[in-house]
Formats: sequence, C-alpha cells, structure tokens
Amino acid sequence: MALKIMIGPYQSQRLTIKFMLIRCTFFCYVLDYFAYQRSLGQNVCISEERIKDGFFKNTPFRRCKTNESIADTSLINMVMLGLIYRGNESICWTPTGIDAYTSQKYHSQLASLNEAQASRRIAITAVIIAITSLLATLITTQI
Repeated sequence: MALKIMIGPYQSQRLTIKFMLIRCTFFCYVLDYFAYQRSLGQNVCISEERIKDGFFKNTPFRRCKTNESIADTSLINMVMLGLIYRGNESICWTPTGIDAYTSQKYHSQLASLNEAQASRRIAITAVIIAITSLLATLITTQI
C-alpha cells in the first residue's frame, strides 16, 4: 500500500492549523492505543490500515483524501521521530514512543492547539457580536 503524503500544509494559516490538529491527534491516538494495549499486558503491532481506520472512526475527523494524506504524513513523521517502528505494513511502538507517551509531550501540544482553536472561535464570535451591535446602534439612532 502506498502512503499519500501531505505536501504544502503551510499554504494558509487555516490549512496549517488543520494539519497540526490532525497530526497531533493522530500522534496521541497512536500512542494511546499502544499504551492501552500495554496496560492489558500485550505488546502488539498493528497494521497501518487498522490504526488509520480506528483513528477516523474514533476522532471527529472525517475520512477524506486530504485528512488521509495528513494521517499518512503523520505516520511517517512518527517513524522519523522514532516513536514507532514500521515494518511489513504493521507498526509497533519504540522506547522513544513510550517516553513520549509518559511525558505527555504530544498530548500537551494537542491541548494547546485545541485551546487556541477555541480562543479563535470566541474571538470570531466577539467580532460578529460587535459588528451586529454597531449596526443595531446605527439603525436605532437614525430612527
């Protein structure tokens, strides 16, 4: 199976935020999966397709061409960072992955990204309310 790599996520701020949100969520999902398996006393490897299926099933991200390429890119990033080992279409986590999970490094990044996204939504809502109030004031003073 050929992986589809996401190239050029930095073309716009919105695409960069989406890329980073999906990437961090994918990292956390994979690390959480392996931590759960380890808590059951199993040291398992899982197929790439199965982990991606689980990711799209258990997260708010829908499966589409763009999101799938971001997941594939994230998988390759995890291999390059040494968090997981990839061989024969299956992945296993490494001691570096265990350290990343226990330090909660990627979970903290994901929490910060989610907080930033929530702040951005609040700011947009505040601007809309301000514009609506301004228009209402202008309309009522002219009457």
